[in-house]
Amino acid sequence: MADTSIDGSGAPTGAGPARSSAPVARRALLGAGAAAVLFGSNAITLVASSRAAEAAAEARAAQERSRLEAEIRLLRRQLAVYRELDRIGLDDLIRTLLEWYDRLWPVLRDGAGLLLGALSLVEEGLSHFEGGLAGLRSAVGLVAGLLSGLEARLKAAQDAIARILGNVPPLGQAVGSFLTWLIGKIPFGLGSTVLGAAEKVSDLGSWLPELAEDARSKLLDPLTEGWLSQQEGEGLEGKLFQPLRKQLLGPLRSHLEAVTDAATRWDAELAPSLRAALDERLRIRHELEELEHA
Repeated sequence: MADTSIDGSGAPTGAGPARSSAPVARRALLGAGAAAVLFGSNAITLVASSRAAEAAAEARAAQERSRLEAEIRLLRRQLAVYRELDRIGLDDLIRTLLEWYDRLWPVLRDGAGLLLGALSLVEEGLSHFEGGLAGLRSAVGLVAGLLSGLEARLKAAQDAIARILGNVPPLGQAVGSFLTWLIGKIPFGLGSTVLGAAEKVSDLGSWLPELAEDARSKLLDPLTEGWLSQQEGEGLEGKLFQPLRKQLLGPLRSHLEAVTDAATRWDAELAPSLRAALDERLRIRHELEELEHA
């Protein structure tokens, strides 16, 4: 039989392997405790992290809620302002103006067309008159040339008589003196029969220089230096035709053409765009009303 004596501690002396079981149990107990402590610590950390995440999520949700509430308040104020604007009746006013302009522009366009036609007639007449000025200048030049020729011949006649009579009296007097002298040379008393005719010729000789002088000073010179002057800003050309074209006819044509163009643009571009915008605003207003009653 095996030796089963018991030592002083009361443990059997013959059982060698049984002496190591107590430390193993203690180590197992210590490991289990450490595992429990570690598990508990992890659980606490996990719970704390979960609570922090929930707090952060709640903070973000509260922040987002505040932002959305502020946006809702802003949208409500904007909607209230839009309703106030809508109560003004701007759309109805614009539609009324559209109808008024629709009646106005055709009248303006037709009137502008008539005035443009009349303006063309005036411009054509003015151009014709301007063209006639060249012919009038030629006629004045012709008359001036004839007067110059007449004056030259009268001067030559006066010089010839002066050489015969020995003095230089006025032409009419010179012609009368010459005819009297010539009649006195006619024999058989025939000179008395032509004395009356001589007096008429003398009167004609006196009148011709006056005629030439009056025609030049009272007709040709005023025409040449006044109405028919070709200097800048002078004559009919400078004082009437050019100002009419630059200050009246030209600006009036530009204005009438602008009215015609504006009427055309109104019909083609502006009026359709305005009507489309008003129709779109009406559609949006109906959508808002549907949303309010949804």
